[in-house]
Amino acid sequence: MPMEEIVIDPAFEGPPGIANGGYACGLVARRFPGDAEVTLRKPLPVGAGLRMDATDDGRVQVRHGANVVAEVRAAAPLDGQVPDPPALDEALRASRRFPGFDQHAFPRCVVCGPQRTDADALRLFPGPVDGRPLLAAVWRPPATAGADKAVRPELCWAALDCPGGWAAAWFGRPSGTIVLGRMPLACAPRSRWTSR
Repeated sequence: MPMEEIVIDPAFEGPPGIANGGYACGLVARRFPGDAEVTLRKPLPVGAGLRMDATDDGRVQVRHGANVVAEVRAAAPLDGQVPDPPALDEALRASRRFPGFDQHAFPRCVVCGPQRTDADALRLFPGPVDGRPLLAAVWRPPATAGADKAVRPELCWAALDCPGGWAAAWFGRPSGTIVLGRMPLACAPRSRWTSR
């Protein structure tokens, strides 16, 4: 992979001035040849030039100035149990109980920020599902997904980020403010994910 520079649009912030972690992971993973695991070493600023360089051992490093802010490597196969999804009406009810409506560390987050509008954000509001140890949200991808109507991969990564963080907080694993540190994603065939 030749050296490449990218700039993350400020519209895709999570914390103020910082890229949403899932979006950043998906954006840099698109440039990796195959299924990727992205580790965020430092916050990726929005609106700033980020340089992506291949390493001799097959990884990709993302730099902001002299600092390595992210690394991409081949992802191991994902396995594990996936719960049965709730019905649409259950997920809609769950979204109305989103804990971020009452208290949110980053209310302008492009994924789960309640201060954003339908026109400029994903507006995923995961809340508890009645009678199940599960949080759920409904996502309606933007109509501007692409000429082929495929959703851009970085938006899919973003849509997985915040709901996972809210679930971790809800079920009491970490305490304090939660931000993404590492995200692996084994994708469907690349041709289905590409929208250039």
